[in-house]
Amino acid sequence: MNFRIDYEAVFWQRGDCFATLLFMDYQQIEAAPGHTALYSKVTQDTAYGRIPLEIPPLPAGKHHLLVLRINTPGVPMCLLINPTARTLPNSVTGALVGVEVLPPK
Repeated sequence: MNFRIDYEAVFWQRGDCFATLLFMDYQQIEAAPGHTALYSKVTQDTAYGRIPLEIPPLPAGKHHLLVLRINTPGVPMCLLINPTARTLPNSVTGALVGVEVLPPK
């Protein structure tokens, strides 16, 4: 799995591209220092991948972490035929997780 910040360098390579966006308490946070999106590419050789992320410190209490994966980012909400005549449908997958931060002792 390749992780890149620059979208154009990843999109037209072979494989499936996606963008990862993070939201803490429904406000977008950085996925990498100075970047609000993390662009990635997976190929048939990718069994799995891990993305290390650092979440900024949170105050004590309950919080919501929302992770969105946008397939084929940069493609309008329609079908696009690329030079090899492959259809790239745009879709979004998300996971919402509850986090409770305990106060320091």
